[in-house]
Amino acid sequence: MAVFAAAVAGLLCGCGGDPAAEHVEQLRREGDASGLARETENPDAKISLMAVRAMARLGKDARPHIEKVLKDPRPEIREEAALAYSRAVKETSAPALASVAATDRNPGVRAAAVTALGHMRAVDEIEPLLAAVEDPDPLVSRRAAEAIARIMGRRYDFGGTPEERGAAIAQVREHWRRGAAVLRDYYHRPAAPQPAPPPQ
Repeated sequence: MAVFAAAVAGLLCGCGGDPAAEHVEQLRREGDASGLARETENPDAKISLMAVRAMARLGKDARPHIEKVLKDPRPEIREEAALAYSRAVKETSAPALASVAATDRNPGVRAAAVTALGHMRAVDEIEPLLAAVEDPDPLVSRRAAEAIARIMGRRYDFGGTPEERGAAIAQVREHWRRGAAVLRDYYHRPAAPQPAPPPQ
């Protein structure tokens, strides 16, 4: 019976009998963020990616480990870590992601970082996102505009001339100045407690 259960767990996690993958899944079930962090350093990128995705499911306790992975030498691992951060951490500020958006040498990683900021509704990172709107890579700038729209609840046109783009950026800043507190409270308020089920 135990063998059957292990086989089912392997199929559900996509491990397919791979001992290393099964080990990652076991660490996730145990909530072992440190163990998963060690697995992110695996030279097999497939295992590293699995470990990063597993850490995302552990919540904010995995944040320091995911932040470390944001500095992995492999861009595909850094990209996955940026997205994992947004799934694990639900806060208005994410300076680690803002730093990646501003400084990572790989445009795919920068794009993932700004996308993650949008998914988090990181209200306090509007300035890094506005800087990313002017990123030389069109994917990064487009994702930054999408992230700003997601956070602010409205779309802004950052195209056109430099003057028109500057006017749009100034508009975002003004809307943020007037509405940041409301947005912060709205996106990150504690979930309302669920009512108890009626007696049977």
